Amino acid sequence: MAPRGGGSGGGGGRSRGRYYNNNSLGGDELPRSSCGFLLSCADRCENKCVSDVFRMMDEFWTSSSSSPTGGDSAAGGGGAEASDDEKKEGEKDKPTSATADVDVSKALEEELKDLRAKSRRENAPFKCVDIGSRGTLYMVATEHAKNENDAKPLPTRVHDTVRAIMDDVDKTRRCKSRWLNRFLPVEDVCVAKLDDIKACAAPIIARHFGDPNDTAQDLPVYRYAVIYDHRICTKLDRLGVINAVVDSVPKRHVVNLDRPQIVIIVTHVKNSAAITVVHDYYELAKWNMSELAKPPEERMGQNEREKRLAEKEAAKKRKADDKAEEEGADAKRAKT
Repeated sequence: MAPRGGGSGGGGGRSRGRYYNNNSLGGDELPRSSCGFLLSCADRCENKCVSDVFRMMDEFWTSSSSSPTGGDSAAGGGGAEASDDEKKEGEKDKPTSATADVDVSKALEEELKDLRAKSRRENAPFKCVDIGSRGTLYMVATEHAKNENDAKPLPTRVHDTVRAIMDDVDKTRRCKSRWLNRFLPVEDVCVAKLDDIKACAAPIIARHFGDPNDTAQDLPVYRYAVIYDHRICTKLDRLGVINAVVDSVPKRHVVNLDRPQIVIIVTHVKNSAAITVVHDYYELAKWNMSELAKPPEERMGQNEREKRLAEKEAAKKRKADDKAEEEGADAKRAKT
C-alpha cells in the first residue's frame, strides 16, 4: 500500500493546476515600463473577458479610431444599387441580374467586415499579454494608444478611462461584463525588487499626491493606504514593499487603513511589479465591477467591513470617553 500524505500526493498538484495555464509554457512577463489594465475574471473565461474589455474601450477610450461607417455603407451600397435606366435594362435583358448584384454585394460586405476587423485588431490601442495564470490578464497599451494631441500622459488616460467605466457602473448599477471582476489601471511596471519598486512608484505618487518638495500652503492632505498583492511568484517582504512605497509619499499625507481616500497597490506577478494608484478604493467595491453593480448592502464583505469599522469607531469613542471621565475625576480630586 502506497504511503499517504507528504509532498508526493496528487491533490496539491491538482489544486495548484487550476491557477496555471500549462499550455502557455509559463506565459510571459509583464512588459517593463508599460501601462495598461490588470484584470481578474472567471476561470476559463479569459477570451470572453478580453472581448468585453475591447467593447468597453470602443466606448470609453477616446483615442480609439472608429472606422467611418458612412463611407463603408456607401461603398457597399454603390455595389448593390444601380441607376433607374440600368435597372430597367436589367429587368428586360437579364431577369437574374438583380439577384447576382445582391450576391456580389453581400460578398463584398463580408470581405469589408473581415478587413475592418483585422484592421481594428492590428491597430487596437491595447493587446492582451498571456502571463500564464488562469483568471488573471494583463492588457498592455500599444503604440496606437498614444495620442500626441492629448495633454494627459498615457498612464493618466489609462487611469481615467477605467475610472469612467467604474463610475458608469456605479451610477447605472449595470455590469458591463458577465466575466470581468477586478479592473485595475496599471500606470507602470518594473522589476520586482525593492529599489526598483521605489523608483518606479515615485513619479506615479507625485502625480496623485503632489510634489514631495512642494512647500506651498493650503496643499491638500489625503488619507492613504498601501496594498501588496502577489501571484505566481516568490513573495517579497510585505512590509519592505510597503515602506519602499511610503517613502515616496509626501509627509503631509496620513496613513489610514480603514477609510483611505487613495490606495496604492503593488501587484507582484512573476518577476515584475505593477504599480496602481486608485481613488475611492472601498467606495467602488475594490474596483470589482461585478460587485460594484450590486446594491451596497449586497456587496460581498461590505456589511462585515462597515460593521467592523463601526465597532472600531465605537471602541475608540468609549476609550476617549473613559479618558475624559478619568481626567475629570482626577481634576475633582486635585481640588479637594
